[in-house]
Amino acid sequence: MHRLRTYIRGCINAFELQPGKFSNDDVKIRWAAQFLTGAMANSWDRKRTEISWPTWTWAEYVKTMRDEYMHPQVRTNNALKKYHAAKQLPGQSVGQFVTYLDRLAEDLPPKPDEVRRVDLHIRLREELKGKIFIYPLQPTTRTQLIALASKLEDKVTKKRSHANDGEGQRKRRRRTKSRRPQAVKGRKIQGRRPQEAENEDTICLIPRADMPPSSETPYPTVPT
Repeated sequence: MHRLRTYIRGCINAFELQPGKFSNDDVKIRWAAQFLTGAMANSWDRKRTEISWPTWTWAEYVKTMRDEYMHPQVRTNNALKKYHAAKQLPGQSVGQFVTYLDRLAEDLPPKPDEVRRVDLHIRLREELKGKIFIYPLQPTTRTQLIALASKLEDKVTKKRSHANDGEGQRKRRRRTKSRRPQAVKGRKIQGRRPQEAENEDTICLIPRADMPPSSETPYPTVPT
């Protein structure tokens, strides 16, 4: 169905870009049908010999293409399963989710606006549903619900962005602070001053008269 939607969307874009050229549905259908290939082209050739297709509307042409691409009952069952399982995903905006539901609704029987509003409400993220629940003015139509959910989502996104920016600044300050050279306070080691302890490695021992010659080891040897 994705390829068919892309085809139909491309045709509609062409109609909108050149409204003077595509002034009626007959011209639209003739122009769009020339791009059909394979089984869809054969199906359309057979279909237009069975009916007086020049009297068709563009909506009827689109419905025929959809029915030829996939059996209506199969398409409806698939759309119904996806519609019931639909939930707004993390990172998915309200607008993107509404577009997804509307695309599925094209293959489903029409529903009243109130039912569609409730269907959308229960499928939004829990965070948004909680904010909508406590909002003073409750939406009564699906359009109002979409507008309110988008508004609240924008506030949540901005608040989260500011929080992330603040956390990033705190981390940068901590990293900068950790890079600063810190003074090491001197401490006494075995009763000596810090300077004496630091110079401990450079102290030279003055040999005594009873020490062995330098050629001999000053340390006792292990008996063999």
